[in-house]
Amino acid sequence: MHRPHHPSTQPSGRRAFRDGLRVRECWARGAGAYVTG
Repeated sequence: MHRPHHPSTQPSGRRAFRDGLRVRECWARGAGAYVTG
């Protein structure tokens, strides 16, 4: 199935991107705390 990928078809794309960054930051912080702790 050919599914054209267009940013306009995903209005929550930017939101998902921000959520991803937040998750990565939390993971990095947790990993740092785990390593240092």
